[in-house]
Amino acid sequence: MIKNYIVVWACDFSNFKGEGILAREFLSRLSKIKKKNFYVKSNDGIFHVEKGKIKQIKKRKFKVSFVSNYITPFYGILFLWFNYFAKKKILYLNYLPLWNILIFLLAPPSTIFGPITGGSLIAEKGVIKIFIRKYFFNFLYLISIFFINIRGKPIIFSTDLLMKYKKFLLVKNKFLFCLSLYKQIKPKKKNIDLLIYNRIHHNKGTNELLK
Repeated sequence: MIKNYIVVWACDFSNFKGEGILAREFLSRLSKIKKKNFYVKSNDGIFHVEKGKIKQIKKRKFKVSFVSNYITPFYGILFLWFNYFAKKKILYLNYLPLWNILIFLLAPPSTIFGPITGGSLIAEKGVIKIFIRKYFFNFLYLISIFFINIRGKPIIFSTDLLMKYKKFLLVKNKFLFCLSLYKQIKPKKKNIDLLIYNRIHHNKGTNELLK
């Protein structure tokens, strides 16, 4: 591993999926602003980020699955612990929903966290699913915030869907990081006034969006 690099674990660092794109933008900006270099290990491979530029060092075949979603985050935490004891600066980058209290509990003390994703909108059908998302998830959110407050490091949220929990945060925080993904471009003449892309998802509130 290269000296003077901040060591990063990212479940997804692809350039064509939402989590990966958000992670890349976050590290690129952080690299430019803080003038830091990053060594990124992920399910996609190994990358270096220097002066805002991303370079792939090693490539791996990556397919979204139960393992990549729910198992590799904890492999990432073990990877960060190894580097924590090696006295490296460390960062846990993505697949970071606020309901996953184990990440905020088990990550090494000095861990910097990337943007927190997800929201608190209830769009499920069925009593059990509504109960889980409305009450049980709310309980998990508060526990995660408790651990975040104890750690004392600033935190960033990708959207403002969790804004109602801002009052519980005792650390510096910022919402709507996702807006940084939009680039200013020169307007072009088009024959479409408004285009909406809607991918049906079991908990994304399709009916509410249509209304």
